[in-house]
Amino acid sequence: MTLKTLADVRTLMRHLPEDRRARSTWRYVAQQLAEAAVGAASPADAAISLRLALMLENVECRPT
Repeated sequence: MTLKTLADVRTLMRHLPEDRRARSTWRYVAQQLAEAAVGAASPADAAISLRLALMLENVECRPT
């Protein structure tokens, strides 16, 4: 899956099992995503949070 927008990340997160979304790492990613969507945080912060969560989940992530 290619993630280019905040909406892409939101879609990815909706496909995560509920127990994974409940983890503190994914809740933090969701918080960063929400803040970036309204301009209260940098989209780069959301991207960093996402990459860290993916690394913790052992999901391969290749930057574009």
